[in-house]
Amino acid sequence: MPVEALDLPERTFDCVVSLAVIEHVRDTRGYLRTIERLLAPGGCAVLMTGDWATWQGRRMGPQWHLYHSDGHLHFFSARSLETALGAAGLRVRDRMWVGPNPISSRLPKALGRALHCQTTTLMVPALFGRRPLGDHVYVWVERAAPCPPAHAVGISDHTIVP
Repeated sequence: MPVEALDLPERTFDCVVSLAVIEHVRDTRGYLRTIERLLAPGGCAVLMTGDWATWQGRRMGPQWHLYHSDGHLHFFSARSLETALGAAGLRVRDRMWVGPNPISSRLPKALGRALHCQTTTLMVPALFGRRPLGDHVYVWVERAAPCPPAHAVGISDHTIVP
């Protein structure tokens, strides 16, 4: 059952975690709007998905392993994910990439895996996580600040935008 169909109380969740889910969801807009609706004031969400625009995705092109994973309906770059999040009323607070990178992919397999694994990157983000090198991007988001009413900023329904 899609999370959008669940009868969950609005604005009550301090944290929503969605790891490797959004790429499998048919209605990504509805899914992200649901996350925004569920977040309590001051709450945050953590999402993780593949990022096709990273070093590994660009290097592998059509052979990138995430293009061949079962059930992936959507592919994101960090930029397209952030655009979708913004459209759903969510603002990105932080981002981090995990996975193979130009350094770890040249090392012996066991050492390379240890350096680019998600645990290592999340524990020591300065190592590789701040640059779009790894296959997956984690984003930490919060509800965007509500817009002030139109009259509070001097906008009326007669405003003409050039």
